[in-house]
Amino acid sequence: MPATHLLMSGFKERVSPHLRFSETPRLTIQQAFNEASQFLPSGSSILFHKWGGMISIDIYPFATPEQATADTGPEPSHFAYKFYPAHKSVLISRIKAEKQKSGIGSAMIASQYNFLQKMGIETISVSTHALGEGFYRKLGFRDIPRLLEKPQEDPSYSLFLQLDLNDPVQKSTFEKALNKARPLVAPV
Repeated sequence: MPATHLLMSGFKERVSPHLRFSETPRLTIQQAFNEASQFLPSGSSILFHKWGGMISIDIYPFATPEQATADTGPEPSHFAYKFYPAHKSVLISRIKAEKQKSGIGSAMIASQYNFLQKMGIETISVSTHALGEGFYRKLGFRDIPRLLEKPQEDPSYSLFLQLDLNDPVQKSTFEKALNKARPLVAPV
């Protein structure tokens, strides 16, 4: 069921559904919204923010636009990623689940996978802390070899992981994990 709310910034001042979201593949904002919202619950909010050659996408599966953009109150569950069309890559910038280990994180990623495939994404990267490492490794993410210089003894270190969708083993692990993800439903 499609999301009902689209918020945008950084695109041209006069926003129309026919404005280009990306050139490769050629999608309008309306087409990108339809693809990104395809597996989100009704009433979800999506924020597209264009900055140079990058498009930031924030998915709020259980929040109205007012809740998604509020500066006060509890932060709603959401999934934020940066899409770099020229590099066919995504950088996950935030997964926030109101309840840890509830399956919402993998469900939010699963809700965007078809859209990412349509956009031709080849790699998904993340900078995470030690507490998030197991989550990403279960999804098939691996170390980025050239970024292993951080001291591993420090529990607050940032770990850089990447999923290469051109690697059949990583892609298979990722898809199997996403197939086990539950549908996105509001936590109780």
